[in-house]
Amino acid sequence: MRSKRNPSCVARVSHALALCAVAGALAPELRAQMPPAAVRVDAVQSERLQPRHFATGEVRAVQRSHVAGREAGLVLELPVRVGRRVEKGALIARLDDRLLRLERAELAADREVADAAIRERQAELGLARWRHQAFTALKSRGSSHEQEVQQALAEIAGSEAALSRAEKQLALLDARAATLEQRIADLRVSAPFSGVVAQRLAEEGEWLAAGSPLVELLSDAEMEAWIEVPEAMASALASGEAAIEVVLPALGLELVVRDYRTLPQVDARTRTFSLVVPLANEKSALKPGMSVRALVPTGELAEHLTVSLDAVLRNDVGLFVYVARSSGAGSPPIAAPVRVEKLFSHGARIAVQSGELRAGDLVVVEGNERLFPGSPLAPITEPAKGSR
Repeated sequence: MRSKRNPSCVARVSHALALCAVAGALAPELRAQMPPAAVRVDAVQSERLQPRHFATGEVRAVQRSHVAGREAGLVLELPVRVGRRVEKGALIARLDDRLLRLERAELAADREVADAAIRERQAELGLARWRHQAFTALKSRGSSHEQEVQQALAEIAGSEAALSRAEKQLALLDARAATLEQRIADLRVSAPFSGVVAQRLAEEGEWLAAGSPLVELLSDAEMEAWIEVPEAMASALASGEAAIEVVLPALGLELVVRDYRTLPQVDARTRTFSLVVPLANEKSALKPGMSVRALVPTGELAEHLTVSLDAVLRNDVGLFVYVARSSGAGSPPIAAPVRVEKLFSHGARIAVQSGELRAGDLVVVEGNERLFPGSPLAPITEPAKGSR
């Protein structure tokens, strides 16, 4: 739909429409003095269409993360660069692990001591059991007292408790060793997913606290189009089966999709909710932040009158088109302004509503800027050179 930029032309049209009765009375005399204007015309069409709403949005990465280290430490190595792609598991950064390695060596020595203590307790337990067996045998021959047998049993119980305590101490050291190994491993920070480095948030030589971000990583295998849709369209999209036309102007790409999801929350300020459409990014052409346009269905299929975008003019009162109306036998058709109401866009045409417009009417699509109501016309129906 074109909005004419010639103020004098708009003023003349508004003035002529306001004085329509006077112009009608003088029309025959005026038409006799005016040569027919050569204009191109196009027929009004009746098409079975689905009403659609124009919405806008942006491309977003499916995954966007500030990759951080779990441990505090000095950054020794940060090999990734902004704009470079990294695979999942690739090294992002390496932090200084010398103190933890020293702690691991100390822990290994403690474990050797604990292991030796276990062997010692096992030997004591073996001796206690032998003593118990010996006193029991002597008692059966009358050479030992019951007190000595009971004392041997007590030694067995004490040795078993000491052995259990030593074994638990070794298990505790093993658990500490496993934790320490994990902490050492965490000092090598890896990419949690494949993507592109958007920015470096640290540098080599910096001391970072635990949880401090190192880089910002964007996934690039998949993207999503986030489209803001008015809340009034919630019912039309509730079924999840409507076909949505998505346009990516930067790439000249048009898609018709049925795979989408809606967020169950309306923004209190804008009264819109988000429509999310998955987008494949096989050639990495999509970039986060790219603009997205979408035509979202708002109703059922129905018959609608459509006119070319070039036919629609605007003045102070609203939208109108010039229709080539018959002025009698032997006379050229005249330009008759007809008010229209825009319903929705449909490619290079728009669906309109008007009580005076019918399918098949010829509307002026080229040369309408210089017309007045009642201007005689010399209509040309062939398409203009280079027309859409």
